[in-house]
Amino acid sequence: MNADNHGIIWTIVSIIAILFLIGIFKRSKEKASKRGKDTAVKSVPDAQTSHRPSECSDVVWEPAIVAVRKNLNKIFPLLKGVSATGISNAEEWKELIVSINNEDLVEMWKDTIKRPDLWMTYLQTFGIQYDLTAEFTCIPEYREMYTTENGEDLMPGVTYYVKSPCWIYTDSENVKTVALQGIVQKNI
Repeated sequence: MNADNHGIIWTIVSIIAILFLIGIFKRSKEKASKRGKDTAVKSVPDAQTSHRPSECSDVVWEPAIVAVRKNLNKIFPLLKGVSATGISNAEEWKELIVSINNEDLVEMWKDTIKRPDLWMTYLQTFGIQYDLTAEFTCIPEYREMYTTENGEDLMPGVTYYVKSPCWIYTDSENVKTVALQGIVQKNI
């Protein structure tokens, strides 16, 4: 190996080492930039962005189901806008979820922004689901679950069509309660 080849090899090795160091520098700069973005996210939670508590914070992680159970009284009224094809009150849901400030729940909401059917699946995992009945002949149990648009009492033996479903909550002890009454129309 002559001196010229030896010099070329060292030049190539030097260039590779410089490129390697530049790559390391860029990656560390990107990580630092990402950490800065994560910090900005913490100060302004949004369902479109990730909200991760800092390692130094006193926030204790809890699963979404616990956060939901703590906020059922706020969640139940919003069920009126949920269907498998859309969430007509999505902005209200977003505001509530951000105010609950649960990382797990926020991540779930982000997954469902464009998939309302997935949100319904998540609600079911929390014990909240709508009654699948499309029409029924009134029996006493349905009088608690449904009402008419004008608030008339349901009459036993009369057939009604469901305009919006009743939502049922099943707690951890398998006790079912009406979360939101459905709306029905009398069969004419």
